[in-house]
Amino acid sequence: MSPLSRRALLRSGGVLSLGAIVAACGDRQVSQAPGRVGNVPPVTDLPQGDVDDLALLRTASSLEFTAIEVYRIVTAAGLVDDAYMTPFERFVSDHQEHAELLS
Repeated sequence: MSPLSRRALLRSGGVLSLGAIVAACGDRQVSQAPGRVGNVPPVTDLPQGDVDDLALLRTASSLEFTAIEVYRIVTAAGLVDDAYMTPFERFVSDHQEHAELLS
């Protein structure tokens, strides 16, 4: 490592002094709000809808078909151990039965 020259020492001192001046000129108020990056449109409220029996049946049916599809993907990927295939197949058949009843 080279010895510190007078020019390098003065340059470092100047940079340090400039940093102190900039810090002293800063605002001391601290905002509790989180920082923002970019601008987004304001959030709009969801429309109010009635949750009746038909909406509940559609939701339940959708959940059953989603569960069947997840089971199919997991089985196709080979993620189920053979020791668990019997209860796993039972779960699939139960969900298929429920989906048929709801459809």
